[in-house]
Order: sequence, then C-alpha cells, then structure tokens
Amino acid sequence: MDFRKELDSFDTWPVGCDVCRIRENFDGTSSRLAQNQQIPKLQHHEWPRNWHIAFGNICNLGCWICSERYSSVIQQHKVKARIPLSIQYDPQKQFEQSWPTIKDQVLRSYEYHDEVTLTMLGGEPFVNDIVQEFLQELLELNLGARTVLHWHTNATVDPSRTMQHRSLSPWRYVCMFLSLDAVGPYAEWLRYGTKWKEVEKNVNVLKAVADYTEIHCTVSVLNINQLTELDQFARAHAVQLRLSTLTNPEFMNLACWDQSPDSLLITPTSEKFKIYYDLIGTAPVAGSSMLLKKHIRSFDKVRLPLASFDPDFARRIDW
Repeated sequence: MDFRKELDSFDTWPVGCDVCRIRENFDGTSSRLAQNQQIPKLQHHEWPRNWHIAFGNICNLGCWICSERYSSVIQQHKVKARIPLSIQYDPQKQFEQSWPTIKDQVLRSYEYHDEVTLTMLGGEPFVNDIVQEFLQELLELNLGARTVLHWHTNATVDPSRTMQHRSLSPWRYVCMFLSLDAVGPYAEWLRYGTKWKEVEKNVNVLKAVADYTEIHCTVSVLNINQLTELDQFARAHAVQLRLSTLTNPEFMNLACWDQSPDSLLITPTSEKFKIYYDLIGTAPVAGSSMLLKKHIRSFDKVRLPLASFDPDFARRIDW
C-alpha cells in the first residue's frame, strides 16, 4: 500500500522502479511500457493467457546472484559447506506436489484463449524432465500451434533434445532469453559450473530453434567490469543485449557499494554503460563489501576462489 501511495504522485521514480527507469533511459523500453501497452487489449478470465512457470529448482549451475530457491546446485553446495539454508523446505519437492494442479489450470487456459504463452523458468528448464514431459503432452493434445514458448535458459545446455529448428517447429512462436552476465573465464566463475566453450556453441543452436533470441544480463558489483566484453559478444552473434540491475542481495547491489567507485571499476569504462557506473555507491550500505567477501569466501570449500579467475579484481578489492 505504501508503494501504491508513492505511485499516486509520480513526481519522482520510486526506488522499486529503478530497473525500468534505467532501462527506459538506456534504450527507451522496459517491461513497464510493454505491459502497459497490453493492458487495454487484455480481458479478464479466471484462467490467464500468460503463465510463468518455475519448474522447481533443478539446475546445473550455482550462480552467485541466485539462491537455493532456484538452484539445486546452490542447495547442494550450501549443505556440503555447512552454510545455513535460507528456506526450510525443498523447492523441487514442493513444486512436484503442486504441479498436477498447476498443469490442470494451465490446460484450462486453452479453453478460453486461442493462444497461450508459457514462460519456462527454473532452475534450468532444459535439464528438467517435467518440462520435457509437459511439452510432449501439449503436442499430443495438438496444442503446439496455439502455444508461445518463452524460455529462460543459462545457455549451457544444448536444446536439441527438446526443440526443433524453427523451420520445423510445432510451436506458434519461440523466444529464447539467455541469462549471461559475462564472457570467458569470468563467466565460468560468476555462473559457477559454466563451460564457456559450450555456451559459445549453444548460442548458435539456441538461435536456430527460436524465432527471437535475446541475452539478459543482471548487472551487479560482480560483473560491472564485464559489460563491454559481453556487449561485444552479443554483437558478434547478432543478439540483442538487455540489461537489468540486481536489487537483492544488497551486498551485490551497485547502489549499496560502500567503497569508492574506483575500487570497483578496474577495467576501462564505456560511455555506453555510464548510467550503470553512475549507480555505484548512490545508496551505500555500511559493511556491504565485507558481507560480499564473507558470502563468497563461505563457499571456498566447494568452489574455486575468485583469484583463480580474476586475480586483478581479487587483489583490488583485497581478496
């Protein structure tokens, strides 16, 4: 309710709107504007036309910006390193218990709409057997031509097991959103478990099975130095790069950085990404840099240290 009151007098952007504010200043578009365009066209139904389905937490990576809610690897790493879990339930078991009901509701949507959009989330949906079984069921029900698929993938898995080339695709439309925050060895550390050569190979395969492909990058204190190289990679593969800023955890949030920007920016900056550099330390939280170090060091028994991937950055921030 407090947030709604802030929106009533939209003289300044509320803090919670930073992601859209930056996106609109950066490239003139945002989720906010896209959704606002759709609102007059949508009619209310008990069963929606768009579904976002997080198929549990089965994943093959342990990304620093993620948690055990969305990654079974992080869940395993925390148990092995004796780090307390942030949740008191098993995300995958919880999803599997609720999936029959969810699936029935998704299928009911086809009774109300000619076209249904399914956003496939995880974990990593391309390694989840439930995803494969569900898509096969949709095809057996002859619903492929009425289904738009939006895949959110870490691009480390060859999609050929699940998807055909777009020229043979049984689906109405397919979008691929590739979650990449850096390139090369640094990408392998940042999204732990990544093999960069496989990503480079899979990007072309993912493009081939999709009607539209986009790279999604979450900008944090951990990859603020990697944006130029990632932008070059996107351009080389003729894929649009979309950036958004990380909000939580605070100790990875650019605005919450409690040291000077110079202590974080160790590579040549680009005017193109100035709006992100200017965010550094705008709302500093005392101790955030130490919390970041403590968090990453707590995984030392199960993951290679930052110095193995980026010794210069590790030295600059005293790791």
